Amino acid sequence: MNLLAICLLTVALIMNFIKKAQPSDESDWHLPKKVYPSLFGISVYDGMFGPGPFLRNGATYLQSLAFTRFQTFISCTAAFITYFMGR
Repeated sequence: MNLLAICLLTVALIMNFIKKAQPSDESDWHLPKKVYPSLFGISVYDGMFGPGPFLRNGATYLQSLAFTRFQTFISCTAAFITYFMGR
């Protein structure tokens, strides 16, 4: 798993170096302030209730953490694909 993480991080680093230069109007991009509460809420939900459903269904604590990390991996993979296809 560590080898996979190192490979993925290396690919991400290389992609950052070879990406196209951003136009000046995109480099000043920022999130609107009204989005912050929803981002905070999503983070709190993920942090507090992430492994909870797996624990309630009989999984051990380590199994529930593994399932939660796998869900996070799938979510990040989908976000990367969306980002990559949009470029």
